[in-house]
Amino acid sequence: MARRANGEGSVYPNKRTGGWMVAVVVGRYSNGKPKVVRKTAKTKAEAGRKLLEMQIMKKQHNLTLSSTTTIKAYSDYWYKNILPLRGLKPSSLSNYQQMCQYYILPLLGNKRLNSLRSQDVLEMINSLKAQKLSTNTIRRARSILHNMLESAVEEDLIGKNPVTRSSSVKKPEDEKSAVQKSYTTEEVGQALTALKDSHLEGLFRCMVFLGMRIGEVIALKWEQIDIENLALWVTQTEAHIPTLVGDGTWVSERVNGSTKSNRKRKLHLTDDFKAFFERHRREQAKIRMPFGSQWNPEGYVFVTKNGTPYAANNVRKGLNLALSRDGIRHIRLHDLRHTAGFLAIEAGVAINDVQDMLGHASIQMTKDIYVGHVQAGSDRAVLGLETHIKSYGIKPRLGKATIRP
Repeated sequence: MARRANGEGSVYPNKRTGGWMVAVVVGRYSNGKPKVVRKTAKTKAEAGRKLLEMQIMKKQHNLTLSSTTTIKAYSDYWYKNILPLRGLKPSSLSNYQQMCQYYILPLLGNKRLNSLRSQDVLEMINSLKAQKLSTNTIRRARSILHNMLESAVEEDLIGKNPVTRSSSVKKPEDEKSAVQKSYTTEEVGQALTALKDSHLEGLFRCMVFLGMRIGEVIALKWEQIDIENLALWVTQTEAHIPTLVGDGTWVSERVNGSTKSNRKRKLHLTDDFKAFFERHRREQAKIRMPFGSQWNPEGYVFVTKNGTPYAANNVRKGLNLALSRDGIRHIRLHDLRHTAGFLAIEAGVAINDVQDMLGHASIQMTKDIYVGHVQAGSDRAVLGLETHIKSYGIKPRLGKATIRP
């Protein structure tokens, strides 16, 4: 009988039981050791048939290592051993963990990894819909499950990713978006009046006039501001990141990291901003005097009366309370950043300059978010160009017009 090539598998006597063994290599571990799927057979002929079946299953990516690992167990392994290798930010890691704990594991956690089917994924999606969750949340849960099971495919624990074969989640036409309409120039003026001389005025200004993210604002330190040269450098972000601990509770920790696009950016300060920061620094110096260097030792620009840096939730609650008193409608903190982008484009600022201000990684991202305003700017450009050309007048052609072949 001809010798089988490497990877085709092997048939050999089972010395322990007296029957036959069938073995097929389906991959290798990180240390180079082969991953082998083995089956037993009573006769050599039966072993040959099983080998042929296993070879077909391998080609179809259905031959995997037998395992009793549950989705819950693999999720823990994936979070601790695989995700950290991808260079994800702490906030992304925390989001993955929360999505698994709240939406995936309660529905699929007890199922065996190698028995999960597309129907199970569909049932999970329908269950999340029944909970009245937003389409974006359901899509996120499906995406994270897909990501996790792709790792299981790479490790030959499952042959195919069942999420790939499940239907995508479409957004209902009547579903309301969490994104709210940005403030108008009039509303920004009203908000500044309501917040004038309050501890929240500066934070609001940085989000609306500079387009800074809330994490960038609460992480801002005096060393990042060059008042004399009217420059502010956005170099970092901070957030309170929840992490699941052994007893099943969540512990929140303030974490410092790079900006979302991993890029530092320089923002120009107006004379109004210069005056504000100079006044704000003098006021901080007065408050700090009785406490000495123990008050705000790290030099944050915006701190509480106790000298501790703000958390995003503190800012959110404070702004909601202060603005609602004056009847100013509520929008999310991130929509204040959108306000900066929208109003800049309305003012005629070029889209690439808006991209630089907001720190988007690509111009396409800026266009995707502000597409309506970009179109309005395009319309103004066309009308302006046409008006400019017409202002010189259209001279009539002299003589009889000729038709060229």
